[in-house]
Amino acid sequence: PSSSARSPRLPRSDPALGSPNTTTNRPLRSDFDIPGYATVNLRGGYRVIASGSRTVDLTLSLNNLFDTAYREAYAQQQLVAPGFNAIFGIEGAF
Repeated sequence: PSSSARSPRLPRSDPALGSPNTTTNRPLRSDFDIPGYATVNLRGGYRVIASGSRTVDLTLSLNNLFDTAYREAYAQQQLVAPGFNAIFGIEGAF
């Protein structure tokens, strides 16, 4: 059970957790296919202070804006990748 409130609907993935290839690590199921996915990320920044060599920059990153449920193709665990997250940053130079 997941502690997340969302319930991802992912296709069943192959129990061979490694990187399937055609020679040494074949998938355990012949019909195995890695499902595709897309995420939308947005990042922006703004310089709020610019005075000589002094600067202060603010940044904001919004990742997985639409909270897409997916599993990275060759992840070694069968875990759903993180959902939406936001990161705020501030950087100063004096």
